[in-house]
Amino acid sequence: MSTAFAESGHAVADQSTSGQGSFPPSLSDLPVDELLALSSRYFRQLDRKHPVRDALVQYYAIARELETREAAS
Repeated sequence: MSTAFAESGHAVADQSTSGQGSFPPSLSDLPVDELLALSSRYFRQLDRKHPVRDALVQYYAIARELETREAAS
């Protein structure tokens, strides 16, 4: 697994190369740019023949967090 860094400087697991990584314990702590990057990575996982386990659940969790933030603004 490789590690990428978002603009905020926080480490974000890069799942595009290994297909594995740790899901953040709290999505509410991440800035929107990192949520969007995670969303993109998980969407790419879903587009594979054999998606990473729990990728759909995690993708929807990210989408819900983004929707909640959008509704609050």
